[in-house]
Amino acid sequence: MFWKYNSLTVSHLDTLLDKQGVTLQEILEQEDIIQECKSQNKKLVDYLTKQEILSELLDLILQEPSPDLEEKLRFKLPNIASEVITCDVPQINEKLSSDTTLLDKMYAFLEGSPPLNPLLTSFFSKAFGVLITRRPEQVIEYIKVKEGFTGLLLTHIATSAVMDLLLRLITCVEGTENKQNILTWLNDERLIQRVLALLAPPEVPPGDGGGGEGESAVTAPEPVVGEQHDNAGQLLVEIIRVSRDAQITATPTERFHNPLLATAESPDMVHLLLGYMLDGPAIESTIVNGVEVLLSLLEIRRPAPQGGGFYPYTTEQDSTPNQADIDRQQGVLQTTVECLIPRLPQLTALLINPPYKPPVRTTCGVLNVPLGRSRLSLAKLFAALLSTNHPPLNSALAQANTTTVLLDLFFEYSLNNFLHAQVESCVHSIVFWKEKTDLDVTQENVTSPDPNSSSLQTPKITEAETADSDGTKHPLEEKIMDNPALIHLLTNARLLDRLISTWTNTNLPPIVSYMGHVTRISNDLVMACGSDTVPLCQSRTLLLQLFAKLPEETQTSWGAVTTGRLADTNKMNEVKPSTDDKRTLSSDDEDSDFRDIQFPQDSALQQMFSDYQMQEMSDNFIDSFGFHDDEFTESDENVSRGMRKLNSVNFLMQTDDSTKQAIFDSVCEQRIKAFRSSPTPGDSEDDPWADKTAEISFGGPGARTSGEGAVRGEGDGEAVDSSDEEESEPAPDKMEVDNDQDPWDTVAAPVGPVAMDTSSPWGQAVQAQAAPVGETGWADFGAF
Repeated sequence: MFWKYNSLTVSHLDTLLDKQGVTLQEILEQEDIIQECKSQNKKLVDYLTKQEILSELLDLILQEPSPDLEEKLRFKLPNIASEVITCDVPQINEKLSSDTTLLDKMYAFLEGSPPLNPLLTSFFSKAFGVLITRRPEQVIEYIKVKEGFTGLLLTHIATSAVMDLLLRLITCVEGTENKQNILTWLNDERLIQRVLALLAPPEVPPGDGGGGEGESAVTAPEPVVGEQHDNAGQLLVEIIRVSRDAQITATPTERFHNPLLATAESPDMVHLLLGYMLDGPAIESTIVNGVEVLLSLLEIRRPAPQGGGFYPYTTEQDSTPNQADIDRQQGVLQTTVECLIPRLPQLTALLINPPYKPPVRTTCGVLNVPLGRSRLSLAKLFAALLSTNHPPLNSALAQANTTTVLLDLFFEYSLNNFLHAQVESCVHSIVFWKEKTDLDVTQENVTSPDPNSSSLQTPKITEAETADSDGTKHPLEEKIMDNPALIHLLTNARLLDRLISTWTNTNLPPIVSYMGHVTRISNDLVMACGSDTVPLCQSRTLLLQLFAKLPEETQTSWGAVTTGRLADTNKMNEVKPSTDDKRTLSSDDEDSDFRDIQFPQDSALQQMFSDYQMQEMSDNFIDSFGFHDDEFTESDENVSRGMRKLNSVNFLMQTDDSTKQAIFDSVCEQRIKAFRSSPTPGDSEDDPWADKTAEISFGGPGARTSGEGAVRGEGDGEAVDSSDEEESEPAPDKMEVDNDQDPWDTVAAPVGPVAMDTSSPWGQAVQAQAAPVGETGWADFGAF
């Protein structure tokens, strides 16, 4: 019916396109222009792929609208035009990528002086990104011919849309050959070096990393420097992470050497970046974004198990992580740490003398020297360096006095939990320092279990192991691991004295918010000294020796702290598992609990109502409560409905009048016949009164109760079974039809015997039997 009348609204675009002299503005103002374009309306696509129409669309998204227009309408048509171009219509993409004139119009947008309009730049980036993804061959060949394309993009790197376009150019090209082609070309264009040069402070000339041959350094206005550094740093981080992820998740046939990633991970780039950060004036944006790039180099990218991870790739056998690439990342990590070790004194000096920040007024007072993003990012860098467990780093940190400066900042900026978390991570790494050689030996000695051997088999103990276990040495006599940073932490940095002073000071001001981290550091020291820690701390022997050399007063105070306030704090912070001991369920309450409630004397009705609620419900009450579902159906074949209604009526007779008994029998006969079909000769039918007549009783002397639903004969006084009587007598001539009238209102008391019309509809004669009414009070059925 819906399609018969064709009630769908027909697009007005088809009618408008048939109009002579229709303009692009009229088309773009239609409400369903985007929907029709995505559905590839043939008339609309043919209209939009015209040379002059595409050129007009590009003018809308690339040229500044007239300032005379109302502000909310200025960018309405450019926004719609951008959506139309990026609807991913193959004909539009093919026309734009193959027409050099249209590509030149888009390229001319980048030749404008910075800063560009952010909204128009986003339109341009979106349109050009679709062409890169869908038509990579034509677009790559075009931008290769343009020598200044990369330089123009970097000139406008302060606009985030340009950074997105560069990232799309690196990551969204389809096809292994096209990817390798574009990455090789960008590496030849020295993209990494030129992006790193953008992180240089404005006063420092970029030098060797400033750009390609014959190019001058691009100087940005002062307000744009921060955005330029942020976008350049974010671009480098994304290039490193996305390229690593692509190599790990690629199948063996898709893996290839990524020259751009190799350049970004090279030691020369790390040295160049550190030079921009530390050799010139301290600029916060340079330091912060440089640290982000270093953290990405110190990160080992590993996909999560079962295919879940940084990107939704498949879990096929070919996409298993490439262990060789992970080993390569480990090598890059060690090389980066080696480049950073000589720069640790300069990085520590930045913690003491950071870039200038104006005073900050807070609710707790004026902060004359704020912590700043620079020092917080450097704390993150030190935490990441210590987590690598590189052996030369340990002694270099002790010589640079880095831990002392970090602890000073920890207690000075008592409200900065971001700093507290990083310093606590540094202390944890120093206390639980692991030698790299031990880790390698442990990994090499791990052997896979024999699949044929049972996992329940008791391992055998050799004699050598028994001798070692018997000759257990005192912790102070064991081999001492070289951990200069730990020695510096407990001696020059005075970690234990600071912790004892904090725990014993009961009048801490409310601006102190580092007690949680102090608790974790104290617990780390206790665990490292314990013998039940699994696995044992490798610096345990050294730590116990350092504790033994401390003054006796310090040892006593530390013991009092560990057994006193620290133990109480741990007990208070302990998360206890939930148990069912004290849990009380509402279903456990018994009715007897409410019987002792004393009600006022004048509330007898309330007491009766309460007793009614407390009584137990029997099965009979539950079965007979409410309505049954089949009572709401309109089916005439539902026999049980009539039986249930009849069973629910109390037919107790208080008189022996035979007239009322005759009326009762007549009504019963009518109701029973109305809800059942006449049985065919030879078929037996179950008596519906088999389990019900025991509940029917009459008050007269002639009343009888039968569990089998017997009906007494009129003439001979013998009990005849109803099923046998129906089988013996012929079918009635007429079919009984029940009406909706109440028989108790319409049936009058008969003078003589009550008879029913039971003429057979099949034309068979009914044998009439006449018998006088007996004195038993039963109805006369002889006339049927």
